[in-house]
Amino acid sequence: MRFMKELPKHIRRDIYKDFLFKDFMYLFKSHFLRLVREDSNGKVERVRFWGWEDNAFQQFMIRLLQSLEPRFYHKKQYIFDQGEEVNE
Repeated sequence: MRFMKELPKHIRRDIYKDFLFKDFMYLFKSHFLRLVREDSNGKVERVRFWGWEDNAFQQFMIRLLQSLEPRFYHKKQYIFDQGEEVNE
C-alpha cells in the first residue's frame, strides 16, 4: 500500500474514517472516546475528547483499523455454541 503512504495525512485519515471503516466507526465510536484534560498550573481549564485532529489519536486509530481482520460466516451458522469458552 505504498500509494497510501504517499498521500497527505488528512486525505489518508478521511479515507479510513469516512470511507473504508465508516460503518465500523459509527457502530463502535463510543469505545474510542478519550478524555483529555487541559490544565495550566494544576487547574483544569477545559475537558474535551480526543478526535481525528489529534495526531497521536489518528496514528493509533489507523494502526488499529489496519490490524482488523474480517470474519465470514454462512447463513444460520453458529459462531459459538452455548457455554463454549471464548479464547479471544
